[in-house]
Amino acid sequence: MNSVILGATMQLPETYSSWTFDKSVAKNFNGGVPPVGKQGIIFEIDNTVPDCEVVINLFKLFNDSEFIEFCEQNKNHISSYKTGIGYFKNNESEVILKLDKITTKQIWAYGGYSSSIKKLAEMHFNRTPTPKDLILFNKLIKEHNKTIGGNWVTGTAKDRVVKSHIETAQKLTKK
Repeated sequence: MNSVILGATMQLPETYSSWTFDKSVAKNFNGGVPPVGKQGIIFEIDNTVPDCEVVINLFKLFNDSEFIEFCEQNKNHISSYKTGIGYFKNNESEVILKLDKITTKQIWAYGGYSSSIKKLAEMHFNRTPTPKDLILFNKLIKEHNKTIGGNWVTGTAKDRVVKSHIETAQKLTKK
């Protein structure tokens, strides 16, 4: 997906897409936080609004014992059973939605990598950190239960990051 276009217009490149009810599934999907140099966004959708249509609730379907029994009995006739239904079962708490547009208000989490500890310490102390500074900075990180490296941020930290990226994307699309 072209994040610059998504960031500037918030239009989805597809209208039918897979979503999950479980935020921990979303946070860990495809290995969790995207690799260094890439960012990820987790959206939170209110599927009761008029512009959102539930196409199929796989979570509900996979909790139906008759459906599971039928699938098991007919697995030899179901295309890609072993790598689809038989493999994932209900692990993804999945729902398929028809959704044309999203807004920045629907961004629940933003994933990426922080700067290195040395760079963060430099920003904190407003100078090149000494070895003693780095020890103190590491202590502060632990005391405040902060994660350095790959992380999903939510709340006001997420809002600051998203605002910055949206502004950058809008500037790039005006050129």
